[in-house]
Parts: sequence; structure tokens; C-alpha cells
Amino acid sequence: MAAADVIGENIQPIYPPVYESWLDNTVTNAEIHIEGYNVVRLDRSRNGGGCVFIREDIAFSPRQDLHDDRLEALWIDIFIPKTKTITIGTVYRPPKEASFLINFEEILNDLKQLLCERTRITENSIVPDEMKTARVCPIFKKNSRLDVGNYRPVSILIVVSKIVERSVYSQLEKYLVENDLLYNLQSGFRSAYSTDTCLIHLLDHIKNETAKGLYTGMIMLDLQKAFDTVDHLILCNKLQKMGVKCTKWFESYLCNRQQKVNINGTESYLRYITLYIDSNLESTEVNMEAQFQENIFMKIKLNQNDKLLIGLIYRSPSNNTKE
Repeated sequence: MAAADVIGENIQPIYPPVYESWLDNTVTNAEIHIEGYNVVRLDRSRNGGGCVFIREDIAFSPRQDLHDDRLEALWIDIFIPKTKTITIGTVYRPPKEASFLINFEEILNDLKQLLCERTRITENSIVPDEMKTARVCPIFKKNSRLDVGNYRPVSILIVVSKIVERSVYSQLEKYLVENDLLYNLQSGFRSAYSTDTCLIHLLDHIKNETAKGLYTGMIMLDLQKAFDTVDHLILCNKLQKMGVKCTKWFESYLCNRQQKVNINGTESYLRYITLYIDSNLESTEVNMEAQFQENIFMKIKLNQNDKLLIGLIYRSPSNNTKE
């Protein structure tokens, strides 16, 4: 088989596809198995069919919702750590131009309904349950595969949900920036800011304070499952105090969310999520300043991107200070 020919000891592609496989129900997966790979098949119907081999360390989920009887194609979402979801299509043969254009009007009508749905959701402040149902695909990070804590859950929502989320996020961020409501040390989920800007500011601050002859120290805290600890009621109350008028929409978005786990195409039952917040909608910042003693001051900066609290504690040297 062609896929087996390109997979060697030093070359292990993530997603080698095979066309004209001529697979049908008489051929088992064991007969086409390649060590270190899972296989997703598209058995032949009118044409030669195909299959895709996916490396075992890569999480994936078949996209049955993209299936079209007019096109012999295999669609799969793959999840690579530190990257966005990648949707890959293995197409046996492109559709004929004529058959594609026949359905062009139908496609335009679907887009029109999509835009109307977005308007209805934002104006009525009601988020449909379909938009709050996620398919979770766990991605292995490191260490033992038997420990659930070593997997990073990636939630996949329908396309309409992501479009609405992005629209709301853009409007909310614009409002917070224009009204100067964002904490000035926020780096996560803020345009033109990143982990780099946070670290540059941190390094400059330490150097400047050290140059002034001040004792400078740093405390770093890793907040495990930081988003899961956010109280939705407090979050909505905070948005209301900031002058956000559509808090009912956020309440609808955050409540009664469901999810099911998908592992290599096998799904669990739907379960309600007891506490949830989507990272795309987290546009507020923790700010905390505490005066501990007369000559000790603490600032805390939160980089949401890495869920990392960075604190600077610095003390002015005095004659009464013992080294």
C-alpha cells in the first residue's frame, strides 16, 4: 500500500491519505493495519474509495456532518497541541463544475439563514442548546496515558456558535477598550498584547527597580484549571457594573451547557457542565494591589494565555532593614 511505502523509521507523517484503496466490507482493518497508526476508512461506493492513516499520538474526530453523497470525500478534524483544530478533507475526485453550480442558490440561502440566526440570537439574548453542546476530544500531553490529568480537553462547537462568539467578543473588547475598563497590566486575550509583551514588561520592571537600588523578588503561581474556577454570577455582575447591557445573553450562554467526550470516533453520553467559561469570552482581568507593610508593595499581573500569575514584591532599603 502507498501509505506503508512512505512511512519509515525516520519519517512518520501525521496524516498519510490513500486514494483508490478499493476497500469494502470484505477487507478488515487488521489487514491494512500499519504499526503506530489508526485508520479511518471511506469504503468504495461508485468509485475507488479511500482511507486515511492517523498517527496514534494525534487525537482526531471524523466529521460526519460534512458528508455529502454527491462527493466521495473523507473529512476529519485533527488536534495538534498548541494549534487550532485542523479540518482535513481527503477527496477522491473534485465535483464536476456543473453539479456544483446547480446547488449554488441553495448555498446562498443557507448563508442567509446563518446571518438571520446570528441576529436572532444576539437580539433575543437566548442561546440555543445546540450552540452550547460541545464535543470534547482529549489530547495527550505527556507522561502516563492512563492518567486522565495528562490529557488536555479540546471542546468543539458548531460553526454558528463560533461565529456568534467571535462577534460578541469583538463588540465587548471594543467597548472595554474605548471606555478604558481593562486592567492596564492585562496581556491575555487583548489585541496587540501577548505573552511576549507580559514578559518584556516584567523584565523591564525588575531591571528598573534593581537599578534604583531596590530589593526585587518575583513569585510565580500556576493556576490549575483557572477558567473552571470562575463564578458565573460574579462574572455577569462585574460585566453589569461595567455598563454592559446584554448580561442576559451571557447568562444564557453560560448556563445549561452540555458536553460529550469523543475518543477516536467513540462518543460518551451527554453530561451537563457544572462550571464552564469559554476562553474567547474572557475579556476582564484580575487586578490586585495590596499594601502589606509600610515599605512593601505588591502588584499582580495575570497572563490568561498561560494561566500564570506574576507578582512583583519590592522593598525599599532602609537603615532599619536587616540583610
